[in-house]
Amino acid sequence: WARKDSIESFWAPRHHLPILLRSPSVLSIHDLAWKIVPDTMPSPRRLQESLLMPRSIAKASKVAPVSFATKQQIEEHWPQPANKMEVVTPGCMTFNTASEKPHSRPYILIVGTIEPRKNHYLALMYLVYIQKLIDS
Repeated sequence: WARKDSIESFWAPRHHLPILLRSPSVLSIHDLAWKIVPDTMPSPRRLQESLLMPRSIAKASKVAPVSFATKQQIEEHWPQPANKMEVVTPGCMTFNTASEKPHSRPYILIVGTIEPRKNHYLALMYLVYIQKLIDS
């Protein structure tokens, strides 16, 4: 599909590049949990990461870790991509609550896989806590 669409470059936001990709690419890496704390991930995901991430790091034109800590971990395990890495921290837009109110109640947006290490329970408990503060 990449050749058919004549793409100029490809951004992979999820640690992996398509196996047959021949275009220049940017690979975002959020963490190395599969390697640093492997017991926190389900075995199939850990296997997937261990097979695809190292190959993708080697193949990517640019590697974009989302933090300096992740960059350091990548360099410890694969020193070769150091010259093609640049930290790109995630950002978000805020709502101007004076003019825009997207929801009438507080909410938390969680983007990611549902795994114990992500601690969604704590995030939801925090939401309940915030709601109780507002209601009192």
